[in-house]
Amino acid sequence: MKRIISGFLAAAVGFLATPALAKGFTYECKVADVRSQGYWLPEVLFIGHDIDNDVVIVSDPIILHYNDSQPIAGKLSVENKKRTTFSWSVKVKTTRGQTAKINYRATYYKKDGSLSITATPLSYEERFNGRGTCEVKALK
Repeated sequence: MKRIISGFLAAAVGFLATPALAKGFTYECKVADVRSQGYWLPEVLFIGHDIDNDVVIVSDPIILHYNDSQPIAGKLSVENKKRTTFSWSVKVKTTRGQTAKINYRATYYKKDGSLSITATPLSYEERFNGRGTCEVKALK
């Protein structure tokens, strides 16, 4: 597991280490108890946010598995004094071999560093919810 997490973080950090990213934050998050919510929630989540260029990059083991080992673009949905919310979508294959799209929404609560994440598969009634914590660092 540690090898998967370190590999995923190395890919995400390498992707963000570009001259275009000047001012912003990285969010390194751990999601607790994902097994009780099915397998569409990641145990770890990395979000890079370049404020100057309005760029959001998201990476986790699910994204890397279904997106040819590459992070994907996300978007900033909410930014205020209390929280920052990001959203993104991932195309996946279900256990039955069907293609599905899952919409994700992750909210970082600034007061206590907690995380709330939701995965909503389109055309399905299920919604998966998780909670965790994030470490936020300034981009250099």
